[in-house]
Parts: sequence; structure tokens; C-alpha cells
Amino acid sequence: MAVVHIARMRYIAIFIDPVKSCNLKCKMCYFSDDKKRPKPTTPIDINNIDKYKTLFKRAAKLQIGCGAEPTIYKHLAELIQKGKEYGIPYIEITTNG
Repeated sequence: MAVVHIARMRYIAIFIDPVKSCNLKCKMCYFSDDKKRPKPTTPIDINNIDKYKTLFKRAAKLQIGCGAEPTIYKHLAELIQKGKEYGIPYIEITTNG
């Protein structure tokens, strides 16, 4: 890994759930089960994203949505824009839509 780091190559995949909630109640999903549903947390503060610039500069991929529903995050477009600003070549969104 030192070679890719020294060469400033992108080698990190970042997976983000900007919110821990969903807008549906699918039978097979843990968000529908009161006992297994993740406890609500504060959504990612878009103003703090720049704290992770070292990771973003090395990221080959930004995956938004890893189980929760990213389209209900009110700063989704800004998060995608941040990924573009840092030059992340692959930005993906996983949604129930």
C-alpha cells in the first residue's frame, strides 16, 4: 500500500449512511423490526465533511447508502458535490427508490 500512497493513487472506498432511517417498512428489512432497527442518530453534518479531506483525496469510490435511505438526507446533493470537488471518480447511491 505504501507505493500507491507515495504515488498519490486513489485506493480507498468510502461507505457512508448519512442518515440512520428509512421511509419504507419492507418486511425483510431491519428498519421494519422495532427490536433490530438502529437507534436514530444525528445526520452527518455537511459542514464537517471537510474534516475527512485526507480520505476523500485518496478515495476511488464514494458509496452513499449502505442500508439506510440516503434520499431522505437533506444535504445529499451537497455530499455528492463534495465528492466531485475532491475528484472521487466513482460516486454511487444505493436507494430503495
